[in-house]
Amino acid sequence: MRPLFFLNKMALSAMLIFALLITSCSKNERAIEETSYTTLELKAITVDPLLLQFTVDETALDHLLATPSASTSLPVKYMNPTHRFRVVDQYSNTLLADTTVDYKAGEKNTITFFQPVAGGMLVLIGPPVNEPPPAAEKKKISIVYSLPEVPERVKVVVDNSVSGNSGADYAPSDSFSLKRGEFSPYFWSWNNRKPKLRIYDANNSLILQVNNSQFAEAIADFSIFSFSGISAGSVSLTKLY
Repeated sequence: MRPLFFLNKMALSAMLIFALLITSCSKNERAIEETSYTTLELKAITVDPLLLQFTVDETALDHLLATPSASTSLPVKYMNPTHRFRVVDQYSNTLLADTTVDYKAGEKNTITFFQPVAGGMLVLIGPPVNEPPPAAEKKKISIVYSLPEVPERVKVVVDNSVSGNSGADYAPSDSFSLKRGEFSPYFWSWNNRKPKLRIYDANNSLILQVNNSQFAEAIADFSIFSFSGISAGSVSLTKLY
């Protein structure tokens, strides 16, 4: 019969060999990255006429966007959701944007670049960073304008339905000063009954109005709209986000 200490020594050796094998395997293991697929929709809304070349992670896309307003869609596959976007105007060879974009899981990712003022850089449109979420049954909206027909600075009065379900009980709920090319502070809207806007010049004269139907697409917690046209004193809007 073998001594007990000899058997214990053999067992200890076996455990050490097993531990070394496990350590060796763990060092050589590599995490398997899953490939994700999405449709990338690129949008650009600018004041200047531009021909935009997009570069994503050092790879130039074949699609060029001719603005003031243009969009394109293309299928992409990716592993890391974070990507660097650079946008160059081919007419002037000017870099107008260099930013990071995170793809969201889903069938479609819409990325919108906006030029707030003539000769300015492009701004990536997205959700606010530090803005508190809207209250229950409400949304939050921000606006911006670049139209030269609108004065350099205006006063905006926001009217909302008091009850939230009637078109006959609108009353002022907010007001602010807004400069061309700047994004307004967020103002609230009911989920269903959208706000109306009254816009005044420096003399406090009513010059423009935004009908509540223009905010029909404000269905997410946060939305951003730009002025896209004026007709008979009414402003039409384009949804940026």
